[in-house]
Amino acid sequence: MALVGVTKAAAMTGKSRATLYRKMHSGELSYTKDSDGSAIIDTSELIRVFGSLRRPGESREAPNDPAQDSIEMRLLQAEIARLQAELNAERAQKDLLRENVLDLRRMMLLLEHKEQPEAASETVEKKGRKGKKGLLK
Repeated sequence: MALVGVTKAAAMTGKSRATLYRKMHSGELSYTKDSDGSAIIDTSELIRVFGSLRRPGESREAPNDPAQDSIEMRLLQAEIARLQAELNAERAQKDLLRENVLDLRRMMLLLEHKEQPEAASETVEKKGRKGKKGLLK
């Protein structure tokens, strides 16, 4: 059972001191206080909450392997190409649906074919004049 201060715990976990304090105050990370009133954390508690710990001077990242980087690059490029093709297909689908909506609107207008309000009033006036022609003169 090794006890460490918050600064050393932050270095061992790769987390910030603020993150540790936040987890301590929320009860997610248990701690005790030493005789000075400083928070101390058991390393087993750090492992429980954060997983494996770093050794001093150790980096979380693995050394770069050019072969691995090349494989990952090709996988990412393939994924990008797949997503671009999917996006293009979705755009084509959207355009097709938009054209269908326009066609349906045109068909709707043909089915409803209504006279323009001005044309309809002129027709009524013409019909009305024919019937009143003899009365006014």
